[in-house]
Amino acid sequence: AQVQAAMAEAEERHEAALVAALDKQQQACVWQNAEAKEENEEALETLNAEKIAVEAEKSVVEARLVEAEEKAGEALVALQKEGADALAAVEARHATALDAAREAAREEGKAGVEATAIARVAAAEKKTEESETKHRETIHSAAEQDRT
Repeated sequence: AQVQAAMAEAEERHEAALVAALDKQQQACVWQNAEAKEENEEALETLNAEKIAVEAEKSVVEARLVEAEEKAGEALVALQKEGADALAAVEARHATALDAAREAAREEGKAGVEATAIARVAAAEKKTEESETKHRETIHSAAEQDRT
């Protein structure tokens, strides 16, 4: 009977030790979980703060991009107007020069040098066309560069 009582007591102590060990382990797990949860919350707060900072920076960059695009558009319009004005001025000068060359050719034709006059008119017309083409290409090239 004493052996059985001793065994029962040993078994009770063993069970109590097991319960105590499980309680201790459970408390350690609870503590570790709480600590991990706190660390995760801190990391999440940090990430959220970084996300907000990145989004704010993105907004600033987008605003600058819009502003730069507007300025580029304004510059392009100004360049196109300037180019059109310059082209009109060149065309007017060449028209005047062409008229003068034609008048000179008429005078030369009257003097009997018709072939020379025709050649001068043709040269003046060719020069006018080349100049206009070159000017258009310059304007087009400047506009292309401005777009890029």
